[in-house]
Amino acid sequence: MYKEIPSYEEAIKHEIQETPQEYLPNLLQIIRLFRESVTLKPAAITFR
Repeated sequence: MYKEIPSYEEAIKHEIQETPQEYLPNLLQIIRLFRESVTLKPAAITFR
């Protein structure tokens, strides 16, 4: 049965803890790429 986790931050922490150590560099890269893809860029960069 799935234990309810109180917040997204706690859920993310849980997933990180459950990820095998050898995959953590890949997970970090995925997180960074995701953050970059959803972060708004200044208009000057967008219109280049």
